[in-house]
Formats: sequence, C-alpha cells, structure tokens
Amino acid sequence: MSRQRLVLFSLLTVLFVGVGMLYFTMVWRESTTRFRTGLPIPKHILPDELKTANDLIPQGPPQAPDIRPTDPVLSGNAQSPVTLIVFGDFECGVCKDQAVAIEESLAAIGNRNLVRVIWRDLPLINQHARAMSAATVAECAGRQGRFKQMHDLLFSQANTFSDDEYLSFMRRLNLNQEDFLVCLRDPAISFRLNGDIEDARKRAIGEVPTMFINGQPIAGYVDADTLTAILKRETQKASSNPS
Repeated sequence: MSRQRLVLFSLLTVLFVGVGMLYFTMVWRESTTRFRTGLPIPKHILPDELKTANDLIPQGPPQAPDIRPTDPVLSGNAQSPVTLIVFGDFECGVCKDQAVAIEESLAAIGNRNLVRVIWRDLPLINQHARAMSAATVAECAGRQGRFKQMHDLLFSQANTFSDDEYLSFMRRLNLNQEDFLVCLRDPAISFRLNGDIEDARKRAIGEVPTMFINGQPIAGYVDADTLTAILKRETQKASSNPS
C-alpha cells in the first residue's frame, strides 16, 4: 500500500470512529433523558375550526351526548337509574371543585350505584397549555383500568402537569410503565380526544364544567348541596316510574 493510500485510509478510519462516537453519545444522552423523564407527550394538533373562539359554537341550549361503551365511568354502572355526564378539563380549577362536589353528593346519597357518572374530556386548549396532556395521561391510565384513580390524582392537588409528575402518578398507581409510555404516543388517543372536543362543539357545549343529568344540561359549577338535591330528586323519580 502506498504512503498516500495509507494516510487516506488512516484519515477515513479516524473520521469513521469520530462519527460513530458522536452518534453513540447522542443516542446515550437521548436514552438517559427518556429514562429520566419518560417519553415526551406529543403535541395534539387540532383542526383549525377547533382552535377558534366561541363564535363557532352553535347557539341554543347544550345537547346531551350519546353514551358510548368506551366512556370512562367514575361511579355506578349501566343499571344506575341516574346518569350524570360531566364535561371537564383537568387543568380547570372550577372543574376540580365540581369533581369534589360530585364526590360529596355521592357520599350524601349513600349508594354510589344509584348514579352513573361518566367523564367526557373538553380541554380548553386556548387557555390551558397542559390540559390535553393531562387528558392523554388519564386515557392511558384508563387502558389499564385505572382512569378513576388517575382522574382523582390529577384533581387532588395543585399539580404542575409536568412529564415528571405524570410519571410519578404512573408509579403510584402501579401502572405498567412500558404500556403507559407507548400509549402516550398512540394516535388513537389523540383521535379520541379531538373527537370529544368536536362532539362538544357540535352540541353547543362551550363551558366547563358542563353536566347532563338524565339528559338535562347544567352549565357551570353546581355546589354539593344543590347537586345532592337534584340527584335525589332524579333517583326518586326513577324509582316511582320504573321502566
């Protein structure tokens, strides 16, 4: 081998090793970052019409949504005489207060099976930067049968809604980490949440919290005493008029 070829070969070898070491360093940093903070939660891109103000929300009273088999259930079951559907946003302080009022009302009634409570996501993306990520985390916990528990954790304190906190909640609920992190990237979750937002818009639901009690809309916060009275009235009505 000539001297020139030997020098060229040596330079190419050094270049190849250098590029390899740089690539290894980048991969190592990425892997350690992901191990520390978990997979970054993707940004959910919404259709343009969902990003606009309330002028696109149809006028008139909110219309009750259809109940789907996949809707997260916080209390009761399909045989419960009263169904309460609540549209909420995990980063909304009033929604947190409403969640507390609902729990207090169920306790006052004394039988959680009398009221089926269904959660529907309506994250206010123009106001709450992490509302969509929190909804994603709750949905992924739901895939492992722990939606209610994650719902309660997200509303339980002054959360930072950071990825590290989401991972802390994941560990507290003993969720399978691999399945949970894969779920955060699943486009089906984004599709479902975007569908909830679009469905709410079409039904003139533009405020959180908004509740439907046996199909009747109630927009805005309802205190525990008032809500208890409404739920008791509905359960009594159902018992006196069995289907």
